[in-house]
Amino acid sequence: MCDSILFRRPRNRPAKAVGAALVPLVAAAIGGCAETGVPPPTIEAPRIALNEIMAANNATLADEDGDFDDWIELVNFGSSAIPLREIGLTDRSEADLLWIPNSDSLLAPGDYLLIWADGDDSGLHSDFKLKPSGEWVVLAWADGSGVIDSLRYPALGEDQAYARTPDATGPWAVSDQPTPGEPNQ
Repeated sequence: MCDSILFRRPRNRPAKAVGAALVPLVAAAIGGCAETGVPPPTIEAPRIALNEIMAANNATLADEDGDFDDWIELVNFGSSAIPLREIGLTDRSEADLLWIPNSDSLLAPGDYLLIWADGDDSGLHSDFKLKPSGEWVVLAWADGSGVIDSLRYPALGEDQAYARTPDATGPWAVSDQPTPGEPNQ
C-alpha cells in the first residue's frame, strides 16, 4: 500500500512560504501510487497576470487625487487570493529592482487591480512611470523566486491601451477602448 508521495523540486530551490501555507515549488510529481492507481496530487500555484497597461493616460481614468496617471492592470485568474506584498513590478527587463505594493490587501480570485505607474511610491502608486515610446513591464515574486509575467509593449498614443484578449492568457494588442478594472474587449 502506498503511504507517501514524493515531489521533485528544481535544484537549489527551497520550499517557499506563500501566505500562511507552505507550498513546495514542484517541478514534477513522481510517485503517486501505482498499486492503487492514485495519481499524484495537483498543487495549483497562484495565478496572476499582467492584463492591460496605459502609458499615456490623458483622459481615460483619474486616480484618487484626480491625476490622469499611467496604469498597469493585474488580474487574478486563479482560485486563491494573492497577498499584494508577495508580488512586485518593474519597468526593467530584469526583475532585479522590484517595486512592491505597500498594501496588506489581497487580490481575490477573478479580481482586477490597477497599479498607478506615476513615480509616487505610495500605496498602489509605483516608484516608476511608463514611457509612451514603449518599454518592459515585469511582474515577479517579491521574494526573488521568479518572474510571473512580462511584456515589452510598443509605442502607445494618448489614451491607448495595450491589452490581452481574452483576459490573462490571450495575445496582446493595442486598443482604443481601454477597460481598466474590467474584462478586456
